[in-house]
Amino acid sequence: MIHAHRARAKRPHVLDRPGKDGRTPSQRVKDHFTQQPEKPYDWDTYFHSDVKDALYAVFGPKCAYCEGKYAAFHAMIVEHFRPKGEVLEEDGMRLRPGYFWLAVDWDNLLASCIDCNSWRYHELDTGERIRRGKANRFPLSDPTKRARAPGDDDEAYRLLIDPTRDDPAQFLCFTDRGIVRPRQTHDSERQRRAEVSIDVFGLDRPELVDRRRDLAILVLDRIEEVRFYARLCEDYPNDIRFAAKKEQALAKLAELTHESAEFSALARDLVRERGFLPPP
Repeated sequence: MIHAHRARAKRPHVLDRPGKDGRTPSQRVKDHFTQQPEKPYDWDTYFHSDVKDALYAVFGPKCAYCEGKYAAFHAMIVEHFRPKGEVLEEDGMRLRPGYFWLAVDWDNLLASCIDCNSWRYHELDTGERIRRGKANRFPLSDPTKRARAPGDDDEAYRLLIDPTRDDPAQFLCFTDRGIVRPRQTHDSERQRRAEVSIDVFGLDRPELVDRRRDLAILVLDRIEEVRFYARLCEDYPNDIRFAAKKEQALAKLAELTHESAEFSALARDLVRERGFLPPP
């Protein structure tokens, strides 16, 4: 997970466009859930193509949470950071409705892969099955403070990392085996938020760890290539061929840490640990 700048895209006009009844999508949602919350609601606006285009501009072809490139396998899932229809509490209780007033709020929408978006089982090498994924989960440090209506605010109790508001590098770190861990800190709240986010987003699911491990191997190979040509440059300072090779190797390494690259947070950590980037 890396920090994403929402300002890269303008708020999609479709989120504010009045319908035939003269009401905006936000007004229709609020009217429905304040007048007849027991009836199903036909969600339609938030997955409009204009919304997906804007999210692509912010996150690229990557999941906002795991940084996996969903585009190669399936369409973008428009994710609600705060769940719209219901909230699944950690004790299994379901609160209905959820944050319905944020259903078409631009700041509440992210791009997600299906695994981060869905709460489902994943199998370990041992045969054990673990359940991971966000779905309608949105844990708070104090569940009694959960916002239940427009105007309520529970931001101070949010446990999940929001890549558009937070810098995930301050919370998470990666090993050369593809494993994600809370970044070492004396801040117990930050530590807890990292642990909860890893669990809820499923950042430790086995297939994801395996894919990150493959990238780690490539990153370490590229680092060794840079070091190899750096040594040659020291031994043969007048040979411009080695200087050019070093620059080419550095460019290839930089591609892996670029924000558009898959699992760039892991690449940045490995490169940083070996002295090629400043600390987060």
